[in-house]
Amino acid sequence: MAESAHPETTENKDLATNEAVTHSNPMTEDIPPELYLVLKNHEEQYSIWPDYKPIPQGWVQEGEAKPKEDCLNYIDDVWTDMRPLSLRKEMARLETERQQALEQSEEAAAPDKVADKSATKTAKTEQAQAKTKDSVVTASKPKTQSKPKTQTKAKAKKTASTTTKVKKVQG
Repeated sequence: MAESAHPETTENKDLATNEAVTHSNPMTEDIPPELYLVLKNHEEQYSIWPDYKPIPQGWVQEGEAKPKEDCLNYIDDVWTDMRPLSLRKEMARLETERQQALEQSEEAAAPDKVADKSATKTAKTEQAQAKTKDSVVTASKPKTQSKPKTQTKAKAKKTASTTTKVKKVQG
């Protein structure tokens, strides 16, 4: 059995006469010249579709009916990302979230570094101020008298005898 160039027809030999007989496929007899439509669905996926058939639900026509090769070339030009639209959107959303989280972590880390430097600077400043304050207080502080030392027995006797003499003179 030999096939013709047109896939919808087949060529057989009549067994009785051994002559070539051409049969057409009854399912495709009403096909006009081969023109196709480019269709696109809600996920921005493309397909070609015979122009004589009704467009399936969920698909919209892109352009006019053209030969198959023209339709395929058009699809090659416009369909550069094979991922469905919902996947592209989700991946873009995740990338945006990732970028925002990265920026927030950098911002959160930056104040810590600034705070650490600031705290170190503040501590050093406070230490320097405390040293300065101590030296100022020491310099301006009058010297106080030291506490009296404990009297020795001899001194205590002398003081006692002096007190006694004063009383006798007065008395």
